Amino acid sequence: MQLAAAELDKTKLTGLATDGCSVMTGKRNGVAVQLRRECKLMLNVHCICHRLALACGDANDDVNYIKVVEKVLRQLWTFFKNSAKRSATYAKAAVAAKALVVQNDKSKKVIAKKVKKACKTRWLSTDLEIRGVFEDFVPLTQTLGLYKELENDSTAIGLLKQTVNIQFLSVVYLLHTVLPALSRLSKAFQRETVSFSAIQPAIDYTLDQLAEIAAEEKPLRKLQKNLGEGGRLATREISLTATAESYLENLTVKYTDSLKDNINNRFSESLPALSAFKIFDPSAVPNRSDLSFKHYGVAEIEILAAHFYQEEVGADHQEKAEELECEWKKFKYNLLQLKNEIPHHILHPPKNRNLVSTTPTEWVLHQMLSQRATYVQSMPLLLQIAEVCVTLPVSNAWPERGASAIKRLKTRLRSTLKNDMLEALMQVSINGPEIDDCGSLIEAAVKKWLPKRKKLAKAKKELVVNKAPTSAAFVQESLVEEPEDTRVSHSGDEPITGAGSDIGTGCPENEIDSVVAALNLPEQKGDSDCDSDNDLSIGESDNV
Repeated sequence: MQLAAAELDKTKLTGLATDGCSVMTGKRNGVAVQLRRECKLMLNVHCICHRLALACGDANDDVNYIKVVEKVLRQLWTFFKNSAKRSATYAKAAVAAKALVVQNDKSKKVIAKKVKKACKTRWLSTDLEIRGVFEDFVPLTQTLGLYKELENDSTAIGLLKQTVNIQFLSVVYLLHTVLPALSRLSKAFQRETVSFSAIQPAIDYTLDQLAEIAAEEKPLRKLQKNLGEGGRLATREISLTATAESYLENLTVKYTDSLKDNINNRFSESLPALSAFKIFDPSAVPNRSDLSFKHYGVAEIEILAAHFYQEEVGADHQEKAEELECEWKKFKYNLLQLKNEIPHHILHPPKNRNLVSTTPTEWVLHQMLSQRATYVQSMPLLLQIAEVCVTLPVSNAWPERGASAIKRLKTRLRSTLKNDMLEALMQVSINGPEIDDCGSLIEAAVKKWLPKRKKLAKAKKELVVNKAPTSAAFVQESLVEEPEDTRVSHSGDEPITGAGSDIGTGCPENEIDSVVAALNLPEQKGDSDCDSDNDLSIGESDNV
């Protein structure tokens, strides 16, 4: 209905990127299936970021004790998050363990937040929490032991029993070695522009890293070093027996193999069609004198022809596939010329991560579309595929990044933020520029805003002064016109007379005090309407 209301032609849909939920990708009545009934050539792309997160989650489910460790990590976060006293104790232990000189409370607060919350819906949260537990394992267990001895805290006793054992420590070291490789891959896929040619190599590199971790037994070597004499964990009474070493070796192999299998299963279905678009990258085209130039891109063109001409059968399919291959062989010479015309800022994009940079592949595709009148005559089939490539999404991380930006900007204390201001702040938060890059713009905006602020303050002050006599006169008139038999008495028998004459008219505060005294009202000792920064005041204890 919304597509029809927007007057969008559904037959021209080229791609759909979703998070992979059943509503979007269901085999019978999913959104993608319903759209493909009207557009047979539409590519349904499961977001590569969500796919990677699901592959990691499936691997964790394959190893039972890793699920136990995830539960313990969440309990650790809850234990410190719900008590400022515990957080302060943990901060002191971390400072003492690291021999740090903390200058202010802000630094202590940062240290105390090393125990992060691990959440499956946040792709990098488990890596952050494991890193915190790995770096501060000694002060963490010292804090739990302190609450066990001094307060006999049952939660601290249980958490201490769960953490101070070789099995838990082995899994922490395993995850601390493996998760950074997966986090780097996830961050690469979350970029604003993802090159089709970079997807498969990035996955292959990560798989090789996982194989290397298992072959070299990196978690075990690191744990042996830290538990040995003079090691970082030598003060903890944890022994690494031969059984524990064998357990960690087997766990490393099992976990890395599970990760590789799940990543291959999640990416194997749609990667060939997506990776085939890499042939439009001009930087990858070999020189004309190279022997590989003749066959460059032919295999990828066959993959694209199999997808886009799947509705054609028999001779028609073969004819279009051959025509597309002929167009590609001619276009390779155009790519060689465009390769020398790529602007410098495209080949060497800015390092600012918030600025969207155009890739060489996108630049070539836009060049084709800008010369559509020329290519539609000589290479119509290839132009159609280029249109699909330039509009095809491979990730829906950008809209989710926008949702996170709204949460950061429109907080509880800024709930009345207008939509136009919120939109402007979101543009700056997501797309930049950074503060260091726009000093002149900020200075100009402040100079323009200051005079208006002074005018508004002056107008507000005049408005308050003008309203004060009117308010005083109203109170005085009300007291004078009140019937004598219903007038409030001050000391039981004597009525209040002439109260209005004592009310000040110069200052609103004096006026209010005079009215309170005249009406014999009790003194106001507190302000119940003030907004509090305490999260418990809005029902955090009820998980609101």
